Amino acid sequence: MMANAGMQPIGSLLIGTVSEHIGVQNAVLLQGLLALGIGAFHVRHLRKARLAKPLIKPNPTVVQEATLTV
Repeated sequence: MMANAGMQPIGSLLIGTVSEHIGVQNAVLLQGLLALGIGAFHVRHLRKARLAKPLIKPNPTVVQEATLTV
């Protein structure tokens, strides 16, 4: 939380400078594209991490106990 709040003044100055040079609409468009790119990167990273390591490893003894024999 503190890192986010601490970076906001720097980000405000940066986006203010960018918007003076390329215009406000283009600056907002750039922010949106950057947000989508970062989001896509995180989704890709999370999918790779999920495929690399299963969240729950099945226990064979529990599976055998749960099966019914008729």
